[in-house]
Amino acid sequence: MVNRKPGISDDSSPAHRRVGDEALRRHLRRAYRSELTRVWLPAVCLLSLLIGGMSVLLLHSQEQSRVELERRFALRAALQSSFVAAYVADIHKREVAQAAELLAGRDTSTTRLARASGVFGSSAAVLLDAQGRALSVLPAKPELIGKRLDVKYAHLRAAVAGTSAVSGVVPSATRSEPIVAFAVPFHSPFGRRVFSVGVPISGGPLRQFLGSGLPFKGGRAYLIDADGRLIVAGGSAEQVLALPPETLGTSGNVAVNGTQYRFDSEAVRGTPWRLLTLAPSSQLLAPLSGPKKWIPWVVLLAFVLAAAAALWLLGKLIRRNAELSHLAAHDSLTGAVNRPALELAFDRLALEGRRSNSATGVLAIDLDHFKDVNDLHGHAVGDELLRRVVETLIATVRPSDIVARIGGDEFIVLLADVDQQKADEVAERVVQSLGEVLFPVGVAGLRAKCSVGIALAGRDDSMDSVLARADGALYEAKSVGRNGWRAALVA
Repeated sequence: MVNRKPGISDDSSPAHRRVGDEALRRHLRRAYRSELTRVWLPAVCLLSLLIGGMSVLLLHSQEQSRVELERRFALRAALQSSFVAAYVADIHKREVAQAAELLAGRDTSTTRLARASGVFGSSAAVLLDAQGRALSVLPAKPELIGKRLDVKYAHLRAAVAGTSAVSGVVPSATRSEPIVAFAVPFHSPFGRRVFSVGVPISGGPLRQFLGSGLPFKGGRAYLIDADGRLIVAGGSAEQVLALPPETLGTSGNVAVNGTQYRFDSEAVRGTPWRLLTLAPSSQLLAPLSGPKKWIPWVVLLAFVLAAAAALWLLGKLIRRNAELSHLAAHDSLTGAVNRPALELAFDRLALEGRRSNSATGVLAIDLDHFKDVNDLHGHAVGDELLRRVVETLIATVRPSDIVARIGGDEFIVLLADVDQQKADEVAERVVQSLGEVLFPVGVAGLRAKCSVGIALAGRDDSMDSVLARADGALYEAKSVGRNGWRAALVA
């Protein structure tokens, strides 16, 4: 047992505290801190890394799930845009077929033009020549015949140049009402001609498709021209009439009347249009909300609590192991080192002594007339005296020295790195210190006197051989009058 407070004690010294409890506390603190550093802290670090990694993976997983849901939404919007493009291409194909059948001849009357446009459910159409001049208009408007109409309309200019095109929302050339016109160039015996028909999209299949293609409650889809004018909308009845919200970029989030929406803006191939699709964020991300969102975190929390409980139990186990370790190496009454621990300490000090070419000293200490204390004052008083003796020994020797109890009133002190002179000086202090300890019993005082035997270990000495020489010196000290010390001859 290592003392931290060297020096001779008196009645008011801190060495008179109960050494059994104090030594236990010091040992437990050291052992507990050591085990915390060796076992508990690595366990905390490992569990912290594990919990942190699980949290990062969970966050990453949920983020990836969110990205995947948004990607699927964007893919659905792209498919809707492709459908619109296919719808436009189909109208152009049908226009070319109707124009080649009904409008390629010399007869360009409104009757033929009405038959060709009627296929598309339209009563508004124009037929142009290769220079963009009107050959026929529907409804009939004679003052427009021969005038260039392509100058005013971009889709007609594109068709005159040889490319099928669609307009944005434009006023009809005949009635000035909003329409969406589909214009196609076609060949005739009289050169290239252009057939353009205004198709009523708002009541056609596009609106039905845009409305049915959204699996989200509250979803919206808007087909918008290049100037931001609404061509057709899909969704519930009240949403169809709503204007498209202002958005920036091809995708993101936008608030509409206090509701958050995820939007995707897709250009419609072959047209100046774009398809704006919106889904309420709460609907789009529904698979990640509610129990599906929180259950993994609840499981992680349960794991954290279980880990905390395990760490708490591990700390309790470490403390208990420290207590058991102390009990295994120390005398339960006085807190001094016991015989097995003394042997280990002797081997350690002897090894260090051989390395440093120094000696290990052994003091064998026996209390004088201790049996009389038990007989006259009882074992409780005797036990208290033994504790006080160990307190005094610990306070007297150096921090590097070891105090052990090997019998009833028999004690051993191992002295590290000493010669004969130093060992004699320590023995003298021990006899003096114990003699000065006043143990109050009744009116008279009881003093702890002792006899001490000294032996120095040689390089090849075992603890038993050194103790035998120290015991011989102890008996010699007792035989010459007690309360003194004697040194054994060097082996």
